[in-house]
Amino acid sequence: KEAHKQPDDKDLAAILGACVPKGVILPIHSPFVFMLSERKEKLSQMASFLVPEYACLKTAHDKRDCMKLATSLRIPVPGTWALQQGTDLGKWLEGLKLVYPVILKYRSGEDLWLSADKRTVKCSSPHEVSNQYRKMHAIQKEPVIQEYVEGSDWGAALLYDGKSRLIAWFTYRSIRERPPG
Repeated sequence: KEAHKQPDDKDLAAILGACVPKGVILPIHSPFVFMLSERKEKLSQMASFLVPEYACLKTAHDKRDCMKLATSLRIPVPGTWALQQGTDLGKWLEGLKLVYPVILKYRSGEDLWLSADKRTVKCSSPHEVSNQYRKMHAIQKEPVIQEYVEGSDWGAALLYDGKSRLIAWFTYRSIRERPPG
């Protein structure tokens, strides 16, 4: 199989064919998670799988939309800026008064099949932000600019059941960071 292609109906049929009747599918590749989520109702008759609702998944997968949601819920997030369509990039950047360095991120680098180290760019000047923004925007519309936060990367993984009850959780410190801290 090609390493960089969206899964299609043939891929899904192969997975379902390899699954025992009413078996369990544990999708670990984002495009398959999206495919299962989008077809959740129909496929749940053939196999069991735990994937988020499609609308929730789309919001979480899009850095701009996810940051908007987090901000609306008063969850602390790094400063995040997204250029509105039709706005002049140069004037917009001048008005931001950014503190450097900053991070530029594709809204959804995974959709581009980019490795983690290619999904973000650390910029140290307005000129660098402008150039990198244009390059990224040409590949995927409306990348986001984020405040650079010093320190190591920590995270939490939470598993909930179908009734939103916490089943298991753990915290972790990332061994590798993108971009490197």
